[in-house]
Amino acid sequence: MTFSQASLRRSAVVVSFVSLALVVGASASACSSSATPGDGDASTPTDASTQTDTSTPTDKDASATPDSSTPDAATPGNCTNNGFVSVATDGIAKSDGSVLIAGQTTLATPVDTLEVVLLPPKGGQVAVGKRTLTAADASYADCETCIVIRTKCDENLSNCAKAFMPTSGTVDITAFSGKTKPFEATVNANLVEVTIDDKNVTKPVAGGQTWCLSGLKVSVASMQ
Repeated sequence: MTFSQASLRRSAVVVSFVSLALVVGASASACSSSATPGDGDASTPTDASTQTDTSTPTDKDASATPDSSTPDAATPGNCTNNGFVSVATDGIAKSDGSVLIAGQTTLATPVDTLEVVLLPPKGGQVAVGKRTLTAADASYADCETCIVIRTKCDENLSNCAKAFMPTSGTVDITAFSGKTKPFEATVNANLVEVTIDDKNVTKPVAGGQTWCLSGLKVSVASMQ
């Protein structure tokens, strides 16, 4: 599937997600342009609490196998970076059942972004409840509960300096019932620095930075 990129949200007015797509891709430099975890559409921000470019992880590339090398471990309370303060957060409930949330730290550039993409279970739908991250969620090619932080991105939310994905954690959804309804969740996750290539192959950066999210509240007043 192919995801287009979201643009920097410049005001409290919805810019247009153009099809919110979790563009975690980017080049091997961590974030480059438009890489995508599976399939999806792309778009841009809407309500406030946490955003970042987006796309949907679905069609998995057979060659996209998570790398087994080990970066510095992300230990709660002992991370290079902690928390995420968003000035604008938007969300889309897609027709395929997936949920896309994007948050950004500023309306200017460079900007740090947070993306949360939730794929529905087979034959089911995204619902209130706790999702525990698995080994597959450390790879942008295979994740079903995807969390990606990118730093120092340009106005197209691409060409980012670094990218981070989780090695462990949970996403506890406390409110969600579809379009026009609110979305609320609490994220607890330990992320490590990674690179994601144009096939979504995700590799940890040896000796890279770490990022801890502890009790991070992610909310959107009205899902698109």
